[in-house]
Amino acid sequence: MDRSKQLLLATLENLAESELETFQFHLKQNALPGFDAISESQLGHADRLDTVELMVQTYRPDGALKMAVEILRQMSRNDLLEKIQAESMTGNCY
Repeated sequence: MDRSKQLLLATLENLAESELETFQFHLKQNALPGFDAISESQLGHADRLDTVELMVQTYRPDGALKMAVEILRQMSRNDLLEKIQAESMTGNCY
């Protein structure tokens, strides 16, 4: 598993089940410029690993990390936001 996927998975593993549902809700509602949002049918029964795979397939690794940062900001999960930003910078993930 590449570094971006590992970082995304570690981030999602720090979310409670209800927070994961909120994260996935934002994925369905929002998209990066030039991309389509991930559909309900794709995310319907997705677990954390499936969610990471869908994000990377849809947005490529750099875009998936940017999307995660935006969603964490909307969720006010500044602890995870700061962690993903720090780790992605040191690992050159995005």
